[in-house]
Amino acid sequence: MGINSAIKIKYIKFISACVTSLLISVSLYGQNDVTNVIIIISDDLNDSVEGMGGHAQAQTPNIDRLIDMGVQFTNAHANAPICGPSRASLWTGMYPSKTGYYGHNQQQNRWRNFPMMTDAITIMEHYSNNGYKLYGSGKVFHNGHEDNSVFNQPLDGGPSSFGPFPWDGSTMHSWGKPLAFGHSIMPPNIRDSKWGGFAPLSEIPTVGNYTGWMKDWEEPWDFQYESEMDRELMPDEITSIWVSEKLNETHDDPFFIVAGMNRPHTPRYAPKEFFDMFPLETIILPPYLANDLNDTPSILWENNNQSSALTRFLEDSAETDIGSEMWWKKWIQSYLACVAFVDHQVGVILDSLENSQYAENTIVIFTADHGYHMGEKNFLSKTTIWEESTRIPLVVYAPGVSVAGEKVSHPVSLIDIYPTLIDLSALPENPNIGGNGYLLDGYSFRPFLENPINGTWNGPPVALNHLHGIVNPANNIPSPIAENHHSVRSSRYRYTLTSDGEEEFYDHLNDPNEWNNLAITDLDDATTSLLEWHKSEMFDLLNISTLNINELTKSNEFNFYQRYLGASNWTTQIEYTLSKKTQVKIEVFNINGKKLLSLVNESKPAGKHEMSFNLSKFSSGLYFCKMTTPTFSKTKKMILSY
Repeated sequence: MGINSAIKIKYIKFISACVTSLLISVSLYGQNDVTNVIIIISDDLNDSVEGMGGHAQAQTPNIDRLIDMGVQFTNAHANAPICGPSRASLWTGMYPSKTGYYGHNQQQNRWRNFPMMTDAITIMEHYSNNGYKLYGSGKVFHNGHEDNSVFNQPLDGGPSSFGPFPWDGSTMHSWGKPLAFGHSIMPPNIRDSKWGGFAPLSEIPTVGNYTGWMKDWEEPWDFQYESEMDRELMPDEITSIWVSEKLNETHDDPFFIVAGMNRPHTPRYAPKEFFDMFPLETIILPPYLANDLNDTPSILWENNNQSSALTRFLEDSAETDIGSEMWWKKWIQSYLACVAFVDHQVGVILDSLENSQYAENTIVIFTADHGYHMGEKNFLSKTTIWEESTRIPLVVYAPGVSVAGEKVSHPVSLIDIYPTLIDLSALPENPNIGGNGYLLDGYSFRPFLENPINGTWNGPPVALNHLHGIVNPANNIPSPIAENHHSVRSSRYRYTLTSDGEEEFYDHLNDPNEWNNLAITDLDDATTSLLEWHKSEMFDLLNISTLNINELTKSNEFNFYQRYLGASNWTTQIEYTLSKKTQVKIEVFNINGKKLLSLVNESKPAGKHEMSFNLSKFSSGLYFCKMTTPTFSKTKKMILSY
């Protein structure tokens, strides 16, 4: 690449200024209607982004720029709260419940070794198969699970590395790379942890007789640091400048770029300027409830070392000079600093795009692989089924399609990105036909980009989350659905079913921190109905995710037509076609998932069916009409406006 990792930091502003001020003539390719794609994906980034309601002190002005340009999904979720299965699901468009790849022993279980994903066509390959050039930099796949054959060769992007790290100057792994150490400034019992450290780069570590930082992505292993303005580039900085270089080139073919940001993944080391943005004495701790786990299924946290992470961290730092609460604030400070560091890289990419010939025909998506706890429920990690671990930022800018500056509160998830991009780029649907034989599990959310408030899509009213259970299958063997935990998030509620049959039900309108598990309380009929509706939606998604399109000879169809334009005519007609005799349910729900009508609940013969019902007694608002069979489920929106 034109700018290598040995460049000194003092040249960054000069290079950025050159790129920004460069006058680029628009090529014929830049004028055509073919859309390029840039996906920026961050690692371990929760909702600590401006406008998401996460940590109130988050500073992300560049992500906010992208939000002003495009559409922000405020109820977006990862389909698995751990790197390996989340990214495998995102790039293949298949749920973990379909592939069986839930994340057990994820370092020993590589996604391409799972039968259903061996020949799955990734989103990168689908674009490549349709004439796009594919470029990748940074952390795209889970570390050690890379399939970089999907990108144009030779690879010239930045490293997928969480460095720089503390080092003793000599100790090496058996595979030939330096062994990272913990940071000496950390409290006792923490300073030996490679992953537990956090500090500005200006806090140069000393391990034994060696003082300095180490990089594990190229030799020489010493990471040069003289000052904040005279140092080597970190991996995320290398990636953002690399993307800028690609945008400064003239491409004969459309391009698809994935820029993988390693931060805010641990260890959280970043330039001092980003720590300085969050003075320690001003840091606000997240909402915290003692004994928060008492009303949750114990299988979700017992025998899990991370479930006492905050407690142990506070105990380990209690005897230090500044005390435990201040160390928790330092932990929060480091997370916010690393988020701001990632945001800066987003700004470098956006600056380059806006001053390139591709500004008007390039889709930009910013997201993360999953969220992260900041002490809630005593976790300081990912890998839970709760909101802090599943909720992610998702911002989409699609020139000529997305409505600038709007927000969408309807639940969506990472599984929906693949079909959405197919829709936006007009690529062939169903990339796996002729391959592993499976449809993509997600749905295009293009209707929400075009109409964020009243858009109607074909997807479900909930987002589905997966978490690996306590039974470890043999390596590279799919894990059964029944041995894992699952959760669905609607516009208002979260419902969770664990592998041992325990349940959670949270009302986010009244309980945004998920402190009160309604499932263990005495529920009234209305709340029971809501819980059962969410469970039904979960079962529908888990069932559909296991169906093979090569086993279906004919698709079922479901359509309805609202005819209530006149004051005296509020009739809605439903038409549906069945490929074979089967049990059919057609129901109407309100926006909170409460069932209002049961229209059909019986066996129906193959063929076309029609029926109608009247909506005159319904108030204005959004409703859902849902058709379900043992092998098919589809939900349609109904918007009533007097």
